Amino acid sequence: MQPLNYLTSRGLLDTAPATLNKALRAVLDGMEPIVYGDPDQELTVGEREALEGSGFLLKPALKSDPLANTVIKYAAIRERSLSSRAAGERLGLSPSRIYQMTADRSLYSFLVGRYRYIPDFQLDGKCLVANIAAVNKSLRPGLHPVEFYNWYHLPHTDLFLENNIERTRSPLDWLKSGQDVKRLIDLARCR
Repeated sequence: MQPLNYLTSRGLLDTAPATLNKALRAVLDGMEPIVYGDPDQELTVGEREALEGSGFLLKPALKSDPLANTVIKYAAIRERSLSSRAAGERLGLSPSRIYQMTADRSLYSFLVGRYRYIPDFQLDGKCLVANIAAVNKSLRPGLHPVEFYNWYHLPHTDLFLENNIERTRSPLDWLKSGQDVKRLIDLARCR
């Protein structure tokens, strides 16, 4: 997959490199330092002891850290999300209407401290993605932002076109292509 397609498919096309670097730095600063390679072959006993004494892990526990992957995705979601005010301005709605929409779950949002974040992929230009409000209301309340993002962006085995199970779609693609919203609402209720 080309880098631009890779970033675009994850909602990061309009994210400035400096912003991505800042989010990645926050994640990396929270991780334990690990030395890669074979420490038994590449380091002397003294070097291994010095590194271990400094807090380095000489052998990684996992090839891929699912927690780090989730944190990175969460940081990207937060960075791409809109404030209530920005969402209202983009949709041409008052702050009180945005509050009502988040309260009745037609517009998904999450709080961090006292700040509310609204993932921007729910908007299509100056409108909500068609029928996304009904689907949002059908999803289980209290979804984590990464769980919410994944549900909308990952292909779903029950969403395929023209009886071709090889052509699965994500719920967001399903909505944007004008497919049967009832089918999607039923899947959301089962979530």
